[in-house]
Amino acid sequence: MGQIEKTVFISYRRTNLPWALAIYQNLTSYGYDVFLTMQVLIVEILNRLLLEISKRAHISLYFLLEYR
Repeated sequence: MGQIEKTVFISYRRTNLPWALAIYQNLTSYGYDVFLTMQVLIVEILNRLLLEISKRAHISLYFLLEYR
């Protein structure tokens, strides 16, 4: 069986930037390939996400959501 890469996608709101950066730094220190993007328009995110997924063999998705 092939090697599974440790790839993570993090999408965050501007208000969650400190959390997103902390998670990014922690994961990269453990050898993860982290793709980080701020939530803007969902169409832009999906287009960028699909582009990044097409470049990688394996990807995990995590979303930092803000609930009110």
